[in-house]
Amino acid sequence: CIFRVLDPFERFLVCAFEVGSCREWELHVSAADVRALAAARGGGVEEEELTRRLLAALRFEAPLGGVGEVLSLERPRGGRAQSGAAVPARCLLGGDGGAASAGGQDMHPLAAACLEYARGLHTVGLRVTGGSHIDFTEDGCHEAAQDRRTLHCTARSVAGLDLVVSLELLPASRGGGHALSLYHPLTCSLYELCLPTRGGGCPERFCAERVCLAGVPLLVVLSETAFPHAIHALVRDGAESGKSDKEIRFAVRDDGVYTMLLRKEKQAMTRCAEELLTGTFSSAPSEVALGGALGEVPAGKTSVMRLSMLGGAQHVCSADFSVGSARFKVALAKAPGGAQFTLGIAPTSGGIDHIVHLARRSPLPADGSGGGDGDGVGPVALSGEVHNVGGTDLLIYTLLDVSPCALRVLVADPPSGSACCQLVALDDSGTGAEPRQQPCAARDLVLRAFKASAAAASPGALASAVGGGGGGGSDTVSKCIHRTTRVLPSGQPVLLSLIRKSMGDGMDVRFEVMLYHPASARELAVSVPLPLEDKVLRACGLDDHGTTNAREVDNAAKEVAAHLMHCVTVHDDGSGFALRDELMAGASDGASPPKAAKAAAE
Repeated sequence: CIFRVLDPFERFLVCAFEVGSCREWELHVSAADVRALAAARGGGVEEEELTRRLLAALRFEAPLGGVGEVLSLERPRGGRAQSGAAVPARCLLGGDGGAASAGGQDMHPLAAACLEYARGLHTVGLRVTGGSHIDFTEDGCHEAAQDRRTLHCTARSVAGLDLVVSLELLPASRGGGHALSLYHPLTCSLYELCLPTRGGGCPERFCAERVCLAGVPLLVVLSETAFPHAIHALVRDGAESGKSDKEIRFAVRDDGVYTMLLRKEKQAMTRCAEELLTGTFSSAPSEVALGGALGEVPAGKTSVMRLSMLGGAQHVCSADFSVGSARFKVALAKAPGGAQFTLGIAPTSGGIDHIVHLARRSPLPADGSGGGDGDGVGPVALSGEVHNVGGTDLLIYTLLDVSPCALRVLVADPPSGSACCQLVALDDSGTGAEPRQQPCAARDLVLRAFKASAAAASPGALASAVGGGGGGGSDTVSKCIHRTTRVLPSGQPVLLSLIRKSMGDGMDVRFEVMLYHPASARELAVSVPLPLEDKVLRACGLDDHGTTNAREVDNAAKEVAAHLMHCVTVHDDGSGFALRDELMAGASDGASPPKAAKAAAE
């Protein structure tokens, strides 16, 4: 059997099986060697002839000093051929021929690879980003759940739903990565958010979505931080007017060692995500033909392609862009029947460097308006990552948007955060929608959830708690407001730190208690539950966490720390601690009225 493999580099895989002895061989043949076979005795050969030449060039040879036989390729005289020799773009044996051309013209190998992935011709090792509702009746559903390893599982209630939330490690056959699953047993509804992880020397990526599960809107965020390496998960209420005190937040750390993302690049990554959601990056749109090669795309230009989200598989566009002196090619293809795309980026010098498949996040209605997510708002999904393409770091973002329904692609330069390439695949469906973003509350909720997850995943909290600096002022994301020691029965001391976290505007205050054991060098961090946090804030004369800002908490830091440290019970061996839902004697959540009630009384 002979197959064509497109990712990560274009090559051909030859598989041989000996029936009598049940021995197997595999041989990877580069595209240059196949072009040399095509060029021998004249180029432009048919597929069957090229297959015959490749089979005739295979040899079984005995290795030097070894046992058995190895499969090798006998190259034609004259060595490898030049890159101008044409090679069929489909598999040599089987497959359809549509991946090689569009509109009667030959496609770039990157565009052909994206289209083949979008059509489902290649699935092994495909790196999937995004979420989708799982249909248990679909073929292959149970096979996809095999070979997974559960890292964390909990049963919690959020937004009125009793959910089973689990974080699983995906097998290498599915491209690796992690999957966050939300299962509602009452309705047998399952939603899964996938994120490819451990890619490159500095794996920093995230995926934030607003979806509906069992008719209830939820905000789901799954992110990866490079140093310290960890996977962070957040699930909270996604209603526009609803405000639930309950959320599900946890992090799973491992011993992976990766390069830390620079603070400047981290800030640029957050700023680009915010500007993409708020429409700040929307430059002058320019509509182009669907499925064409756009050539060099200027940095200040947004290329818009109109298509039908419910249409069949098609090549959306391919374009070139520059980052400094480096030049790259980007290709986008759409899968049939939904908002499912495949994005590829590669240096123009050759090769296929990075391909990611954007999963079908949510079902779309028959009119393609994007409002088929159960509450009439539609799915909003944002993903972003730092990826090294051809030796250059790039910020790559995708936004499945509503108002209007579209897929927005942004490629930016990490040091400056400036846009290098912007593409918009706009769902037309005969509505004549404008490409500019319209006001949408769902987008604001996704942005708020992304910021909250980024604040919890920031390494600044660990640095301020262990490093002894105490951090900056009230406007910082994380700040150590209290530090104390406890002496264990063995006489060994442990360090307790109280970290105050907030968003960039000082709102959405959270607390985290960190334990450091000097003898074992063990660190443990636990977030304070929201009901206990609200009880402590009210006991200190403040409002709840949703309306109290960071400056007010810092002004009452001594009293807040006294109440929270009273709730901490350290284990005798120093391996951990527990948080008791009990305030100090003489204090209660009703002992001191909130500041608004005090002002009204005065």
